[in-house]
Amino acid sequence: MFKITPEYLTEYINFYDDHRNWHYHRASISGNPNLQETQAEGAAKLWNLLLEKRIALSADEVGMGKTIQGLAVMATLWRQKPNAKVLLYAPNENVAKKWIREYNNFIRYHYRVTDNVVKSAIRGMPLREAVYCENHLQLMQYMNARWPSFFVCKTSSLSGFLSPKLNDAALVSIGIDLPQIKDVDSASDDEKVQLMYQFGKRCNERAYALFSSDQADCPPFDLILFDEAHYLRRSEGHSNRSIAAHAFFSRREILGDAPWQNPFFPLADKVLLLTATPNHSS
Repeated sequence: MFKITPEYLTEYINFYDDHRNWHYHRASISGNPNLQETQAEGAAKLWNLLLEKRIALSADEVGMGKTIQGLAVMATLWRQKPNAKVLLYAPNENVAKKWIREYNNFIRYHYRVTDNVVKSAIRGMPLREAVYCENHLQLMQYMNARWPSFFVCKTSSLSGFLSPKLNDAALVSIGIDLPQIKDVDSASDDEKVQLMYQFGKRCNERAYALFSSDQADCPPFDLILFDEAHYLRRSEGHSNRSIAAHAFFSRREILGDAPWQNPFFPLADKVLLLTATPNHSS
């Protein structure tokens, strides 16, 4: 994969809604760039940072177009690696489903090229359907189906990682063996924490088995995007969300009674963080 310039990016993405022939030209900008020029510069910068550092943060103010920049990064990834897998986390269901609508509109109205790589020749729709996952059981079910490339989840589901629908039959359907699940209702709080961690760990291992290449260090997802990423702060805490996130997003080894303290391999090759509130006192 290769780095890009805003000029190159706008050969296939138009950040305007109504100026069909617009392209970014740095030499023609006098003074400060306008919103669309800023978005083109920002999206190209985010992509280049991801290639260089494997992690990037966009902390623009509300209304600056973090969503369209994130979608531009995803489109660039698929242009350069058509089989790439993307996992997106939005803070709640409403925002997650809004991302899906924005994604469909972005491909139809902002992605310029009907290339059958990102945009289908059939009605100009996305070549990849975005699938919404109500919880992590459903995420694993979609992953097990193998056909989706773009998974949309909600960050809040990490707080309820052990779905009431999680039973022996559901686990068998996603290729996970966790016999202790049948005792979850009678388990103590500490036992539920350990069970939640074990389920997250099994999900991580299953993701590697399904999507990773023959290279042992190749993560199953090419990109994880977190919208409103400030919801993930306090990663050292012992909340359900923190423990589930550590178990699922990283390969972890159980270390005494605090298994979430030993990082191993990441779940994704690249991580893009979007937030409008980058600074917190806590």
